[in-house]
Amino acid sequence: MKPDSLPVSMQVCLPASLWDWPDDPLGSVSAKLYEFVSYVPEHPDNWGAYTATTDRLSDAYSLFLSALPQSVAVQNAQAALALPANQVQVQFPNGPRMMPDWIVTESPSGFVNNVAGKPDLASTIVIDLSGSDDSAGSGQALFSIARSKATSVPIHVGKGGVQQIKLHADAWGNIPVRPGAWFNGALVRLLGGGPYQTGFSRDKFFGNTGILRGMISGLRVGLNVSVVATMSEHAAKKLKDVAATGAIFRIGGLGYDARGLSATETNGISELRLPASSGLLENGKPIGANTPVLVGVDVSELG
Repeated sequence: MKPDSLPVSMQVCLPASLWDWPDDPLGSVSAKLYEFVSYVPEHPDNWGAYTATTDRLSDAYSLFLSALPQSVAVQNAQAALALPANQVQVQFPNGPRMMPDWIVTESPSGFVNNVAGKPDLASTIVIDLSGSDDSAGSGQALFSIARSKATSVPIHVGKGGVQQIKLHADAWGNIPVRPGAWFNGALVRLLGGGPYQTGFSRDKFFGNTGILRGMISGLRVGLNVSVVATMSEHAAKKLKDVAATGAIFRIGGLGYDARGLSATETNGISELRLPASSGLLENGKPIGANTPVLVGVDVSELG
């Protein structure tokens, strides 16, 4: 790791959503893009489910700069934050507004065009779950079931029930995301320890609930994602029985038509399969072929 690099954790979007942000003309971005990337993550130092705070990184950064004793470096940073060249027009539903810009290095359409017709890009992410426990009280359930448009009901299979999850996609993308030139990460690291003006502290900005504790640094997207779950016969039977009662079967943040579930058993080990063709959104609508899915984000801790 480079000395100036930030620690990064990948977090899962629950539920996964279509990565269908529109193509944006130069100098303008969609509210869909901006509202996703511009907020401080809730837990930038942990793996798990991704959630955002209600604090925009740019607002927290502005307050941080104002909390420091004035210096040439701080004044230059404040000037960069206000510089029109570092702003972008965001197409909010109630009208466009100039905001500090964010750079997402690839668009959904660009990603699809770049990977189309390249079968050698297909690959599988293997998640080792041997010895894991998803019993009640241990947090987010790996599996759940729901009727269309209804709240998901968790399915717990207990410790050792699941050995492995394989996520196969025609292509995986790790799309870098970063704030524009208005943000000086080196300055944050240099002055994060203070000193601060009266009424402010390092903990306010970089503590467990600090308003500048992290940022999104990447998007994890998959094209035509299918799932193979390896588990005990007992766990597989429980999942198949429950899947028969619902419309949407979920593994992590990914949803599938429960009718597409199939299983094979060998020597007491079962494999449950959910094909990409049965992928569903949270509202029960089909994902459709060649539409990338946003399955997770990279988050970086600050301070």
